[in-house]
Amino acid sequence: MNFRFSQVVLPIVLFLVASGIPAQDVFEPAANPYQGQFDYAIGDRLEPGVEVGGLRWRTLRISTKPGKAIKRGKANPVTVEIVFQNVTDRPLNTQITFVLEDEIGYNLFSHTCEPIRVRARGTEADQQKIKLQADVLNATKKISVICDVE
Repeated sequence: MNFRFSQVVLPIVLFLVASGIPAQDVFEPAANPYQGQFDYAIGDRLEPGVEVGGLRWRTLRISTKPGKAIKRGKANPVTVEIVFQNVTDRPLNTQITFVLEDEIGYNLFSHTCEPIRVRARGTEADQQKIKLQADVLNATKKISVICDVE
């Protein structure tokens, strides 16, 4: 059997990519509680890509209101968006703590979010409101996170 990769396999791969067939979600198993550190700027969408105790942590985003200027010397309203997917047959509770850090890892602000309940085999998109000082918003370059699942 004589075939060439570029004549047989490559066209099939290109077809699958072009057809928009979604790639399989990949979530790394992680210890409970999970701890991680990421490069981060306010407004970025962080995708941790971990599964902790049956919860797939899809996203974390900390953002100011679009189009609203950051007020220096004042506490600015911020939305913390968190999305989890439960892959178990029972409801699970989780709680996130994050620490915003500057470029050298100096802690600027820490916050523990309200607990989130994710129904069995369900997805939960949660939004929580907090306030952050302008200097924290502007200086954030990293984020450390802890995710605890019960």
